[in-house]
Amino acid sequence: MSKFNHKLKEESSTGGGASFFPGEGEQYATKFAFKKPVYGYKLAKKQQNETKSNDDTFLSSLNVADPALKLHIEKRIKGFDEVETKLNELLPLLKQAKQKTLEFYQKTPNYTVLYGTDLAIDYLNDIIKLFKE
Repeated sequence: MSKFNHKLKEESSTGGGASFFPGEGEQYATKFAFKKPVYGYKLAKKQQNETKSNDDTFLSSLNVADPALKLHIEKRIKGFDEVETKLNELLPLLKQAKQKTLEFYQKTPNYTVLYGTDLAIDYLNDIIKLFKE
């Protein structure tokens, strides 16, 4: 039962005639329903280990007699892991930089640029284009 003495009946926007009483029911069951979303991600260790295992399996199954060529191919494949590591390092730095920028402009709104996001966006667009081609 709701802690409110009165109840408002709201119609469903789906047109089915269903209704609910605010503050009650499963639609409010999650404690995370109204929290600010958390951005960023981390790969699970299992996924990283599986990727490493898959890469190692691929490299060991490679029929290449030339050790220099095999090393070259290994560096090319491991380069993707390094790019991914750098992206994971970047995400919390972006969040931190945004927070500092918000605080800065809250105190002193002006035309100062704290972080070169325009340049960063240009670089990222170039990187995206590189991997699309």
